[in-house]
Amino acid sequence: MMSETVPSLTSEPPVKFAENRYRVRDPIPHIMVNPRDRKITRANPAALVEYGLTGNETLVGRDVDEILNDRTIKDRKGYLHKIFETTISAARAFSHHKPLSVVNPPEVKIITKSGRKKTVRLFPHLIIKRGKPTVVELGIQDVTKEKRDEALRKTSEILTRDHSLDIILDQTKRLLPNIIDVETANIMFIDKNRIFNMSWGYDGNGQVIEREPSIEKIEDAEPLNQIAKTGKMLVIPDTSQHKGWKDTTRDGELPIKSYVGIPIIVKGKTIGILSANSSHEGFFNEGDGENVFAFGEQLSQAINMSALINDLNRLATTDHLTGLFNRRVFFERLADQFNQARRSNRPISLIMADLDFFKRFNDTFGHPAGDERLEQVARILCDNVRQTDLVARYGGEEFAIILPDTDTAGATTLAQKILQAMRERLPKNNDTDDNPGSTLSIGIASFPTVRVESEQVLLIKADDALYKAKKDGRNQVCIASESPSNNP
Repeated sequence: MMSETVPSLTSEPPVKFAENRYRVRDPIPHIMVNPRDRKITRANPAALVEYGLTGNETLVGRDVDEILNDRTIKDRKGYLHKIFETTISAARAFSHHKPLSVVNPPEVKIITKSGRKKTVRLFPHLIIKRGKPTVVELGIQDVTKEKRDEALRKTSEILTRDHSLDIILDQTKRLLPNIIDVETANIMFIDKNRIFNMSWGYDGNGQVIEREPSIEKIEDAEPLNQIAKTGKMLVIPDTSQHKGWKDTTRDGELPIKSYVGIPIIVKGKTIGILSANSSHEGFFNEGDGENVFAFGEQLSQAINMSALINDLNRLATTDHLTGLFNRRVFFERLADQFNQARRSNRPISLIMADLDFFKRFNDTFGHPAGDERLEQVARILCDNVRQTDLVARYGGEEFAIILPDTDTAGATTLAQKILQAMRERLPKNNDTDDNPGSTLSIGIASFPTVRVESEQVLLIKADDALYKAKKDGRNQVCIASESPSNNP
């Protein structure tokens, strides 16, 4: 805390000693700052090394606010101003003949010339000349390793508690920047020849930016395939020089130019990969790899708990927002149920439902309200189906329901019941006339009423019926006919 930072004071005799420190190779980095214009007046060789400067490069003449470069501090100038003011105020409150030690020195982040972040402690030290404060000397202590060792200890404590997998993964996202400088990261769980990819990034304040998870083929995600096969850490300082590198970044994302990947090993088997990414060439080195590897060992121990293994399957099969089954499970179950129905000549129905004017709802009330509305609709659907039915989030604001042993009449009855529940359980939006996001358009296709040869065609028929329900005014149920598909 700034109020607890008490700088040391030095009267005129130590000034010459302090200035001589800049003429010799003092191993402790120091800079001297003019408190009036905040310019650096001196910097010893150790300070230049700390910032990654070489040759004729210098810090002298630069604004001290620039070299601080800590984006987690919203007002950098105000932050340092407090340090200077506290330092000068102490000169007035105490005898400047009596040196005082620093209590709880402030910690900040600096960014070196290469772009790497360091955590340092600043030791403000006032130089008094002819009775007046003339220079603020800042001692710089690199505590990056100390902070990372402390972060690893805390990581061990947090991740090895009896948590659900969701909590462990959330903690992983939050804790990883304490271990390694990282722009984006991924955890990829391996399921046979596929990977379930959870990716995220960090904003300027270190806050997590979530990204949509995806399912990919492992052979399309080099070098992940290499890590999965060998079970060994992989550090690629420059991906452009790595044979076989495949950039899997999505549109709008910065390309990965430096990479660290470590295996997540449970019961002797690689079940996943933790990756750290940077858009700067040469950013990561072997030391970074060792840090991530140590972090990954803690993560592996947490996931190793048998109670969490079942959560891996749930994570790969459910939608992260609504808790409904995802598209992957929907397609697998639809194929199985349709084939069983056709072999046994029993009915099966498919309902496709879409939330009306959902984009307008998001634009009016915001995306958090939109997420909450999707969860509400998911609960309404689940509350009105049988245990043998399957409800899935098909995508965006669209839902799907598979109804085994259900004919057209039974599916229609359920659809009308769902529309009634929507009217009763979702409040009307008084600010709008058309009540966006509060009604559903529903399409139904039933086999063998609709004679189709595959589950894909049944899906097309149900989607056609949904399209017609929307075209005819929304908030209604439409039943598929035998006519050809005309949904563009």
